[in-house]
Amino acid sequence: IVIYVLAPLALVTSYYEVASPRFLRNYYDIESIFPLFVIIIFFISMFFGSIFFDKVDFKFKLEASHNLIRKTAIFLFTIGFGSLLFFIYNYGGLDYVLSNMSQIRSGTDDNKNYLAAFVSSFSKYMNLSFFIMLSFWVINKKISNFDYFLFFIFALLTLFSIYLSAGREAGIAFLISILVIYLAVYKKIPALTVAIFSIFSFMYILFGKTFLFALNNENFDKDDFIDNNFLSTISNSYNIIVSEFSHQYLSLVNFMQYDYSFRF
Repeated sequence: IVIYVLAPLALVTSYYEVASPRFLRNYYDIESIFPLFVIIIFFISMFFGSIFFDKVDFKFKLEASHNLIRKTAIFLFTIGFGSLLFFIYNYGGLDYVLSNMSQIRSGTDDNKNYLAAFVSSFSKYMNLSFFIMLSFWVINKKISNFDYFLFFIFALLTLFSIYLSAGREAGIAFLISILVIYLAVYKKIPALTVAIFSIFSFMYILFGKTFLFALNNENFDKDDFIDNNFLSTISNSYNIIVSEFSHQYLSLVNFMQYDYSFRF
């Protein structure tokens, strides 16, 4: 809804406040009927699909031993952690990656390494290993000391890999996945937890990029930022958030109107 309803509406009504000039060249293309038609088809399909599956009674049950679950989590973690180490090594070490996270993520770093970038995509298996152990804990309530140790290691290194990704999407997806696991087990989500996660995500979208990259910038003045930019960012939060989620629709418009390079 944010990406394909609120963002298009904001682009039509206040284009210059929310659109990124890197993604579009002509304002009038926003009012084109063709991308809007594609979105309408998408929502109609999703609506009828949900009605259809609500009437289909099916169950999916996976039987697996505790030992197999543990081995699967360790196996996935090994692949993910190995991929992360390969990425760090081929980009010149941890210091270089920490100092150039933003450039590496955007593809503008001078030390481009396509193989390392491809292999690093498998580091998300670390997330899966964490979610498996979290699910295992939530379902069984009691787990062994060794499983607690695995859970702690998986959580620590998963959060570190999310930090190295230098993006906010990975962190927010991580929080949403935890809620999905809880919902799958208990068929409900605590309202307080949703409120806390929502507030954190809101602040993370607004300030995550600033503080993520500032951690490795010795010239960043935290007090000056809070005094001069914090309130203005909060007051303009709607446009900022919509702007952050507008590139998907802008990409759709560009795809249907022009022959741009893949990035656009």
